[in-house]
Amino acid sequence: MTLNSVSHYDFVIIGGGIAGVVCAETLCELLNLSEYSRASVLQADHLKRVALVSATETVKTTINLQRITNMIESFDVEEKSGSSWSETWPNTITVIHDILLKLDPFGHVIYLQKSGINNPISYGKLCLTTGGVPRLIDPKHPYVIGLRDTESIETFQNRLQGTRRLMLVGNGGIATEIAHEVSGCQIIWVIKDSSISAPFLDPVAAAFLLEAREISKQGNSEEKGGSASNLPGVASEVTQIRRMRYVVAGNDSVEDISETSKGHLILVPVQNQPLESHISKPQVTGAALGPDWAHGRNLLGRLTNTVDGGLLKVVYQAKIKTLLSPEEFLGKKRSETLPLPNGNITDNGSVIPVDDWPVYVELTNNEIYGCDLVVSAIGVEANFSPFNKNNRGDTDTDASAHKNSGNDDNEADTTKSLVFGCSFDRVSMRLGGGLLIDEQMRTSCKDVYAAGDCAYAHWTWSPHWFQMRLWNQARQMGFHAAKCMFCHTNGDTNVPLDFSFELFTHVTYFFGFKVVLLGRFNGQGMNLSDPDTYILMRVTRGREFIKCIMQSGRMHGAVLIGETDLEETLENLILNQIDLTNLEDHLLDPDVDLSDYFD
Repeated sequence: MTLNSVSHYDFVIIGGGIAGVVCAETLCELLNLSEYSRASVLQADHLKRVALVSATETVKTTINLQRITNMIESFDVEEKSGSSWSETWPNTITVIHDILLKLDPFGHVIYLQKSGINNPISYGKLCLTTGGVPRLIDPKHPYVIGLRDTESIETFQNRLQGTRRLMLVGNGGIATEIAHEVSGCQIIWVIKDSSISAPFLDPVAAAFLLEAREISKQGNSEEKGGSASNLPGVASEVTQIRRMRYVVAGNDSVEDISETSKGHLILVPVQNQPLESHISKPQVTGAALGPDWAHGRNLLGRLTNTVDGGLLKVVYQAKIKTLLSPEEFLGKKRSETLPLPNGNITDNGSVIPVDDWPVYVELTNNEIYGCDLVVSAIGVEANFSPFNKNNRGDTDTDASAHKNSGNDDNEADTTKSLVFGCSFDRVSMRLGGGLLIDEQMRTSCKDVYAAGDCAYAHWTWSPHWFQMRLWNQARQMGFHAAKCMFCHTNGDTNVPLDFSFELFTHVTYFFGFKVVLLGRFNGQGMNLSDPDTYILMRVTRGREFIKCIMQSGRMHGAVLIGETDLEETLENLILNQIDLTNLEDHLLDPDVDLSDYFD
């Protein structure tokens, strides 16, 4: 093989998503520090070059960054052209619009699709930030779509305009946002769990959101009619403060229980506790911002003159069994399941014939629904396309994965797989198929790093942090990867793990409510049936929901729904592990100013 040319870059980042862009930006800033802060930095750093390889002409950048607390930050995601984004560092960074085909870690070169095999790029350090791709029920079916990037959202928005009934499959953040944001069509929300938004909310919090949604819809309807005074939760609310604990199911003496996502555990009130009380509270107006991806978009279906509050049906503990064409449905000689009391309504109130749907979906509970569109929102897995067309890697070892030992918090099935022609240690597809990385963000291949959705954090996690595929964690990992690559190049091989990995934090919006998740917010990795583990909870119907995971007087996680103003205080209580035994009875009392108390 004759090489026409070899371009060299000191740092190469593959992927134009949040993790890759943050990694590239951080490297550029480190390489271009002002002369007043370069005392310990090699003078040759400003001559080093960075390349960002993006499969599209645009890159994803963070804007409107707001720091809510020391650990919690919110931001919006904006797409910019790679050329305009790179103008900030014209002498340092080059954006290459191309796709990675092959990686040679021994020769420190990569081969790109457009450049061809005769024009490789050599690198000093390489970071893979190829992100994730949605798992689709049937990738080739014309009536099944997935949501992941701006292009897929625009496709969804266009197809929604002709949709009378939408089947939504999945129970994560995107599915929850669709269920709230879409209007003008029937929505059949199929989830495998016993409550909505299970990755983020336990059944009690999920029930709070569903009830708040109904209160909001009723309120809007009554306001149009000129009266809202008789609505529950509108004129006045009662704040309930309770101490709860988890017990093993099967105790006949327990009443009014709620199932948890653990299945075999139930959440019950602690008996004879002085903490349990009811406090009248004035009306509080919370924020009503939609999720970032839906902001400014008209997600409207075909039906008009409908009451959206009556267009959502949740089908619990079910999965898709098969997709049927109209002919296949008629051949089954089965009746279509009518999802709502008003059946198959149209925009003028007439009934849609049962054979009018372009696709029918049979569920594992034997129900069959006709619909115009199926949205697959069942999660994502690491993206290593196009080398692995099925996105699952070519296993070159025994098919049976082995258990990783030494870390109870993130014990994982691991294997070796070929990714871009290179053998990597990788987590099983059950956990998303990401490349294993250590606390220095290094993969199993020398000088190859990874960050974001395509990486799996394979180190001993801090007691109150764990990995989820979220925008903010992609940003954190990209930032830390850049610091590690930069320091390793300059001879510093042990970069302290960034403080953002000390505490899991996430802020989002579900059903128009601000949702803040802190630490082990659902007791992840904890023995919830332990007698020393219990829950402190404050609920104002339709307004706010606060849940604190406690163990032996110390807080380990929290869920905040609504405008509670408790984020910073609870964050500090989790990080500092203060013994709250003597304060628990008043910890969630709305008349007690916690921030002032702990100053």
